[in-house]
Amino acid sequence: MSNSLIWKLIHPRTRVAHHLYGTMHVRDAVAYGHVETAQELIQSSELYVGEMNLSDPVLTELDDYFRLQYGYTLAHVYGEHKYKRMQHIILKSYGIDIDSLKHYKPMIVANMITESTLSAEYPLPLDQYLWRVAEKIGIATTGLESGADQIRILQSISLELQKPMLSQIAKKVSRHRKKIASLCQLYQDKDIQGLYLTSKRSLGKLRKPLLYQRNHLMADRLVELTDDGPVFASVGAAHLAGKYGLLRLMKKSGYTILPVS
Repeated sequence: MSNSLIWKLIHPRTRVAHHLYGTMHVRDAVAYGHVETAQELIQSSELYVGEMNLSDPVLTELDDYFRLQYGYTLAHVYGEHKYKRMQHIILKSYGIDIDSLKHYKPMIVANMITESTLSAEYPLPLDQYLWRVAEKIGIATTGLESGADQIRILQSISLELQKPMLSQIAKKVSRHRKKIASLCQLYQDKDIQGLYLTSKRSLGKLRKPLLYQRNHLMADRLVELTDDGPVFASVGAAHLAGKYGLLRLMKKSGYTILPVS
């Protein structure tokens, strides 16, 4: 598969050209490397489709699902001794006191720590910035996933499956930093196959709900949305490649898939 972050999807029946952009949901400059091309393509589209519908009012409820049940903390999840050790290591290594996040689920705290390892040269994560671009232009916006979809995903992932996501960050600090640096380099190289494989390995047992199932849901939705005028869609780059990746699924639905230089 070609190394490209932007792909042209030619509809099998209408022959209308749509575009799919693999993004990073961060404010680091590495994510903004192709933003000018993306903006030009958005301007020539009739609909902007994000990975999530950022206008969905249900998103305001997500924080409730990010949190542990009432009265429960990370110390209860890991045990007091292990939690204190994790707290010390994470504070020393990342400058984050997880005690201020003790009411949040391990997966959410792990994501926050990962984002903290990246720089924040831009005021908004790339996906939010592109959504604002579309709104400013005045074209319609929607998402491949709804707030309700996100809630179902969060509810499907047990605490037992989430526990290693945070404990491994504390246990293997150097390895975690190297993994993030590797992902950034793969993104700069537009190596979507490498991004997929790295994400697949790191997700472990969570690859099915967080990658494969979501890809099928997003592909079905994208097929529906591309029945009319030109669409510009953006999703996390790890969703593009692989046997169950969006590009393969769109090709199976009859679309011609072409990399955009």
